Amino acid sequence: MAEYLWASRLTVFTEHEYWRLFTSIFTHADIVHLMSNLPFFIFFGLVLYEYFGLLLFPLVPLLTGAFANAFTLYFYPPGVRLIGASGMVYGMVSAWLVLYICHDKDRTVFVRIFRSAGFALIVLFPETYNPSTSYLVHAAGFVTGMIFALLLLPFVKVRAHS
Repeated sequence: MAEYLWASRLTVFTEHEYWRLFTSIFTHADIVHLMSNLPFFIFFGLVLYEYFGLLLFPLVPLLTGAFANAFTLYFYPPGVRLIGASGMVYGMVSAWLVLYICHDKDRTVFVRIFRSAGFALIVLFPETYNPSTSYLVHAAGFVTGMIFALLLLPFVKVRAHS
């Protein structure tokens, strides 16, 4: 079964198995890999849903993860296999940062950008280098999440909480 969950340039772009762009998000190498994504997924999933609704969670994160995977696979050799939710998670964080910058009116734009950049550097920047980690998918997810958030900005309002 796991044979059909990972994604590669060959399976996605040559064999046209586009569903792998989504299934690979939910496939992880081991428990450590899963646990490196799960806390961010849960926290930012709750934040995006509670503040902005169903559009920002789960729809945008899934699309962000798929787009990040497609972009990354385009630049990888045909046989490299891609698994994990990192692209989606990085996209969730960047979408939240964009929405925070645009919706928090209690601080100046400079302070909001400075705080967001500091948060991103502290939380998302890797402490060590691991050759089996796809840092390209991290970056692609981050940029894709920003793009989706900017495109949806006119349609996304902070939900009223009672």
